[in-house]
Amino acid sequence: MKFFFVLAVLYLSVTNLVFGAQAIAQWAYLTEQPLSIPLPWLVAGKLVWGGLFGLTAWGLWRLRAWGRRALLVGITLYQVHIWANHLFFDVSVLARQAWPFEIGLSVVTLAVVWGGMFLPKLRRLYGGKA
Repeated sequence: MKFFFVLAVLYLSVTNLVFGAQAIAQWAYLTEQPLSIPLPWLVAGKLVWGGLFGLTAWGLWRLRAWGRRALLVGITLYQVHIWANHLFFDVSVLARQAWPFEIGLSVVTLAVVWGGMFLPKLRRLYGGKA
């Protein structure tokens, strides 16, 4: 179970970092496009979350208690960040039509992470009481 969370968080880290790096590499092209979200905000968000999730994955792998707490806080704040982007930057009706699915995805993500990290075996593994 530990490996599932480590790999999932590492995946979040790598995908965010790659997206941020690609956006930097294509900065000139992207600044000419009609983006609804400011490019510096988008790139900074991806790079910050990529770094934070990378650190969290390392903490989970090394069985650090702070890694578990960082995952719980981080995934919650990540979902808040995603929804702030939706609320402030989704401009089309089509984008807003996907919100019910996005809400479901956010709820499932939070339920899996919070539920998994509170399983007695994982709580003990990360130094918490079962």
